Amino acid sequence: MSCLSASQCFAVGYANTGTYDQTLIEEYSGGSWSILPSPNTSSTENNDLYGVSCTSGSQCIAVGSYNNGTVEQTLTEEWNGTAWSIVGSPNVGTGQTNVLSSVSCAAAASCEAVGYATVSGYEQTLAEAWNGSSWSVQTTIDASSSANNVLASVSCSSTTFCVAAGDYAAAGGDQTLVEEWSVSNWLSGTVQNTSPTQNNDLSAISCMSTSFCMTAGKYTAASSYDQTLIEKVTMVCAGGSLSLTNPGSTAFSSITLNGSTQNATAQMSFVPDDESGTGAGWKMSLTSSPLTDGAGHALPSTAATVTGVSSASPTAGYCSLPTNSDTYPITVPAGATPPPAVSVFNAQSATGEGPASIVLNIAVAVPGDAYAGTYTSTWTVTIASGP
Repeated sequence: MSCLSASQCFAVGYANTGTYDQTLIEEYSGGSWSILPSPNTSSTENNDLYGVSCTSGSQCIAVGSYNNGTVEQTLTEEWNGTAWSIVGSPNVGTGQTNVLSSVSCAAAASCEAVGYATVSGYEQTLAEAWNGSSWSVQTTIDASSSANNVLASVSCSSTTFCVAAGDYAAAGGDQTLVEEWSVSNWLSGTVQNTSPTQNNDLSAISCMSTSFCMTAGKYTAASSYDQTLIEKVTMVCAGGSLSLTNPGSTAFSSITLNGSTQNATAQMSFVPDDESGTGAGWKMSLTSSPLTDGAGHALPSTAATVTGVSSASPTAGYCSLPTNSDTYPITVPAGATPPPAVSVFNAQSATGEGPASIVLNIAVAVPGDAYAGTYTSTWTVTIASGP
């Protein structure tokens, strides 16, 4: 079920007409439910819908499967505000079972659907992305290629962040399976199990943000009865530490002295990675030694400045893009004993979780009366929690 308001919801499923399952879609409006006409691949094929997600009263996506006479294949339908229609969706082999069990849409042109497909005799995780006009199969992660792996539910808190939950078959019983979609790929998440010798199955998940998801399902107790199981998901961007990858050596553009001050320029790429899960933000700071030519000549201590941010882009595994509050230009402090560092990129709280690529534009003002030569300096960049 997917609700847009207290007076509008859509629910999907199937009805057995006597021999074959056929799609069933109902809309809640104004205090009552009504059946909406919904298409089927054939009146002599099973058609089942298992999940629906709506972004507006004129846009919903429903997913499930139909039986082509041999195996189940993916089934997706779209609501345009007046009618439901079947949308073609891919399968991992037409001779193999493909089922979509859940869908979550963060925008009309951004949906994730998950389920499973049979590969080499085993159920393996299946994820597909909707871009507003077509579906595409994505690469997912399985605990084992020789055991069943199933995704039962998915929830997206943004167009670049989703979490899917399910289970996989282990030696002692089913164990929980969680995967996180971040920008461009699926990554393994972490949840616990009651015991490696008890079945643990997750059937539903809901994410409010990149740092808060709850999942629910069941586990088999010692009494052999199923018991409720509810867990908070540990995201890829939580449970770790704050770190920074520096670019190493960076070469500036060369200049030809002409009697006037000129700028030598460069770009420096950094990868801050906040896996702490605190959401406190972080601050990247810089200090340096003087720019010297090795022959006793030095450029002014205020020669170098950070002139701006060329780009701040997500990388695989990120949870949120950093929001910078620093203003430019910023003079890079220089001294024989490096002076106190200054902030050159300041990620505000609740941003910059996980890795990101930060590219800074740097300029060095070379006076017209400088001595010709190659000038070098050691720059020290640090990162600390908090904006």
